[in-house]
Amino acid sequence: LTNKYHSILQDIFQFLEKYGVENDNIHLIEIKHLLNIFNDTEYFNMYLIKKYHRFNLLEDGVWMHPLIKKDIKYFMKHYILGQPIKFGNSPKIKNIIVQDIQRLPKNLQAKGRLYSIKKLQNNLSTKDIDILKSIFLVNFGLGSIVSNNKKIIILTQPISEENYVKEDEKIELYKEIIKEYNKNDIYKVFIKNHPRDLTDYSKYIKNIFIIPSYIPFEIFLLDENISFDIGITLWSSSIYNVDFIKDKIFLGQEYIKDISMRVDD
Repeated sequence: LTNKYHSILQDIFQFLEKYGVENDNIHLIEIKHLLNIFNDTEYFNMYLIKKYHRFNLLEDGVWMHPLIKKDIKYFMKHYILGQPIKFGNSPKIKNIIVQDIQRLPKNLQAKGRLYSIKKLQNNLSTKDIDILKSIFLVNFGLGSIVSNNKKIIILTQPISEENYVKEDEKIELYKEIIKEYNKNDIYKVFIKNHPRDLTDYSKYIKNIFIIPSYIPFEIFLLDENISFDIGITLWSSSIYNVDFIKDKIFLGQEYIKDISMRVDD
């Protein structure tokens, strides 16, 4: 490991030790508190799940819990070779923190625990809100968003980065979506890249406004002047988390004929 990542690991394990985890050459002895992780398919989180025993999964992705095909390969992989069971299915995942339990697969709904972005927002002080605005809502042309123009926002998905389609196919797909929902060019088009979508759409689509991918979409809840007439996504759950979009269009996996619900083994 580089010095940077070694330092990060040391900080993590110092934290774990503080809250009841004993570490002997990065081996777990016992844990007294549930750890919070986001996306249990990441390599480091899978490592933690293998070593530790009790987790909350902070997950609100609509498509993050695919169907599990429990065949011979599945049992060999997870029960003989000991690879962690993913997507909230692991018995070590005690709770899955979401905004809508009904969006979880039925076999995982008993693990679902609700949280409310609106409630969290209401608990922020004026000072907290000002700090968050100063971090995220500056230096990217906010005035274009709060203008009186009719506006469409498209929340993208990293479907080429995750090898579901080719890069040029992804670009053409979003071009077609804009053409379909902005036929007479009456809307100003905004694109908010998913954090893992690396495409610069401004190179391929004219007259669009790019919202930086590092900005959490829900942060716009903190500015009452921000609104969109139409919001469109393939399957980003963020569209459900906000109330500043008048008409929400969730296209779903079926919009792309060559992509069906993921099956993981």
